[in-house]
Amino acid sequence: MGTLPVEGYGNDQVRTEDQRLYWSNRLYLIVEPEDDRNLTHWPTHRKCFRDDLHELTLKSKRIRHNILRAIAKLLELDKDCLVNQFNNKAPTYARFNFEPPCPRPDLVLGIKPHSDVQFFSWTKMSQDYKFLEMEPGTMSQLCLITPC
Repeated sequence: MGTLPVEGYGNDQVRTEDQRLYWSNRLYLIVEPEDDRNLTHWPTHRKCFRDDLHELTLKSKRIRHNILRAIAKLLELDKDCLVNQFNNKAPTYARFNFEPPCPRPDLVLGIKPHSDVQFFSWTKMSQDYKFLEMEPGTMSQLCLITPC
């Protein structure tokens, strides 16, 4: 499959001098299939990172399969009909966003709007954040995040 061009650590590309910049850093990794992992982008200072991310990936895959099986059941399809649409080479990515305190909050305009193009997206927020803004259609909503 090859390396994803944006894989690794970084932030938004600066394309123009007057571009609005966002105070955010991110780490974007390919986690599945294992053969496509580019470990040069993976953190090395925490020995447990790889094991923890691998375990999270396996658990997320089980959750994804359970959700797909539930959808198939609701649609009265074969149990694994939707699960089988993903082969073992279907890529899984991990993206970690870090938004440190901005040294110039008076200039902050907010976080840029975005959408997740993946089939499933899991969100884990730090304890400091209580809301996630969702924008279904044209109406913006604030969703209270409560821990599971």
